[in-house]
Amino acid sequence: MGAEAHPLAGRLKPGTVQRVLHLAFVLVALVLAVRWARAALPRYLPKDWAMAHVLDALEDWGAARLYLDGVNPYSKAGAEALHTVAFGHPPTALLWVLPLAPLEKPIAAELMSLSTWFLLALGLYICARELRFPSPIALSILLFGWALTTEGLLVHFHAIQSSEQIAFALVVAWVYLRRGREVPAGIALAVAATFKLFPGVLFLVLLLARRFRAFVVACLGFGLAVAVVTVRFGVGLWKEFLVQQEPIAKLWMGHVRNQSLTGAIMRLLQPLCVAPPVPTPKANFIATAIALVLLALAAFASRRALRRARTEDPRAIDVPFALFSTIAVFINPWIWEHYWVLLIQPAFVVTGTLYARLRDTFQDWLDETASHRALALAALPSAVGVAGIGLIAKLVEMQGVHVEHFWDEYATTKNDWAHHQVHLYEVVGTAPWVLMILLCFMAAPFVGPSPPRPPPGAGSADPV
Repeated sequence: MGAEAHPLAGRLKPGTVQRVLHLAFVLVALVLAVRWARAALPRYLPKDWAMAHVLDALEDWGAARLYLDGVNPYSKAGAEALHTVAFGHPPTALLWVLPLAPLEKPIAAELMSLSTWFLLALGLYICARELRFPSPIALSILLFGWALTTEGLLVHFHAIQSSEQIAFALVVAWVYLRRGREVPAGIALAVAATFKLFPGVLFLVLLLARRFRAFVVACLGFGLAVAVVTVRFGVGLWKEFLVQQEPIAKLWMGHVRNQSLTGAIMRLLQPLCVAPPVPTPKANFIATAIALVLLALAAFASRRALRRARTEDPRAIDVPFALFSTIAVFINPWIWEHYWVLLIQPAFVVTGTLYARLRDTFQDWLDETASHRALALAALPSAVGVAGIGLIAKLVEMQGVHVEHFWDEYATTKNDWAHHQVHLYEVVGTAPWVLMILLCFMAAPFVGPSPPRPPPGAGSADPV
């Protein structure tokens, strides 16, 4: 008697399981994103934009209006017009809101904050698509829905910040670099550096990678922005800008919500529960020394990837760019809750790099060209990477301005629980940056062969 055929024989086409899993992921992503958005959106909208505060990016809008009127925003008259005692953003920042300067405050504020949503969604999709994550649209929708639930993005939206605008410019620079297009990469990096100065650290990556054309373009682009504002207000503008940093540093650098390396060092040397931390030569020296060591270690850890990016595949610049961008933010004097959006591109790169290593090793193991030990050595960093990214996401969820209520309670009642909550928040704020730097260092050695690019025109229709 012949063997009976399996009841499902011939009914499951090749790739059926993969398609079912893909459909399941899309459905789960959409359901979760809708649930998160429905819960979060009432905290964003409706909003009375006329009542938005005039600091942060709206301060740049006010400075742009003064620029059109020929008033130096860093002068006494400019400070009075901006209703501030010190204007902390670099003079070049006002150039990128000049198109909004003729608009009234409510419209300008609304456009700035809504652009944050647009650029965040687009940046998520670009990262997922560029690194060939499965279901990039569904993944982007899922992550955008989760992002809406974070206090950091809520602060970004209501305080009208520019962190996502900087993050998007860095994503664009990274994409062009991994495609070997140096001129647009240099332009995008110059744009990022004009918002705030810390992206200038990534100019060093261009030199280390010997992307000299991109470096020259970035320098010329930033130099042009500097020249435009200097011609308008004179060289003295920069001295006024630097002078105004001192009172801002004394007021905010030691604040419990400042997550930067410098802020952490200041509070370690002078705990805020004892006395308000203020900048000191010792704190500045320690922070500067650690920053230089981090940059030197990053250059050493990136040397193999940068050499490969220069000689074989420009996409090998992924991890060095992610590492240096994370360090650039961390050694910046300020990191607030809304800066977390600058962790998105490094998170994608670390995840994609470690997964690619595990995938290739697993395939070699199936082909019996890799040992059990090699598979375990590839699986371990992948597991650590997934756990690390998950922990960073959880820490981002825990951040919020409520820490100031704990501080007020401790200041008035000396309550031990409130005291512990304040110090816990210091760790919760700084830990994501330290963890991401460590994850990037861990991913740096895994610069294995990249999958071949699809031929032109192939795969043009993206899955959802």
